[in-house]
Amino acid sequence: MSGKVKQMTYTYLVLECLKERNDYVTYDELYDYVRETRSEVVLSHISAACFHLKEHKAIDFVIDGDGRVFWYFTPESDDRSRTVDERTPESKPRKRKKGYRKFRATIVIDGGGL
Repeated sequence: MSGKVKQMTYTYLVLECLKERNDYVTYDELYDYVRETRSEVVLSHISAACFHLKEHKAIDFVIDGDGRVFWYFTPESDDRSRTVDERTPESKPRKRKKGYRKFRATIVIDGGGL
């Protein structure tokens, strides 16, 4: 194992915060929520995650008169995941690629006469 600790992505954490709060959330509140989980937090990564989710219509924002941005969750218009109702069987089964075969090696250890 490499010793590197895997952390949840900023996108996942932003989406979870908006799901849990189910209300309008500012960048400061998002920062505090992400700070609970990650040791190092970069505000530009939170902003990038927000705009990635907005691009896929999972969240949206409004700006108040003071210029503050409020994000909110929009699950009904999220287009990031695709669901397949039923698997369609193939008419012809696929063939294996040429040159592909399982390799099985047998190692013989000769311990005599050295």
